[in-house]
Amino acid sequence: MIIKDILLHPCFFYQLTGLYCPGCGGTRAVLELLKGHVLLSLWYHPVVAYTAVLLGWYVFSHVIEKAVHGRWKIGMIFKNRYLYLGAAIILANWIVKNLLLILADIRL
Repeated sequence: MIIKDILLHPCFFYQLTGLYCPGCGGTRAVLELLKGHVLLSLWYHPVVAYTAVLLGWYVFSHVIEKAVHGRWKIGMIFKNRYLYLGAAIILANWIVKNLLLILADIRL
């Protein structure tokens, strides 16, 4: 599959440092989510599923609001806490994955 080979190129940060970058696994997570493998997508990078849920709710709520001509005010409004939570997920994922990587190297 030529597209998969292009998308899954080696991470420059990983090649340089031996550690995962904050975005490592994102492409694999998107590909697995598109296949319907939610748990595998969460393992590769949980912010992808988080973003998909937020985007899905945003689109769904606004479509419903438009369909009822604004009688139901359920359209999702952007709040900074969504962004902060996404950043926290990225940071936590980065720390946990690198700790697991370091611990695996120590055991070997």
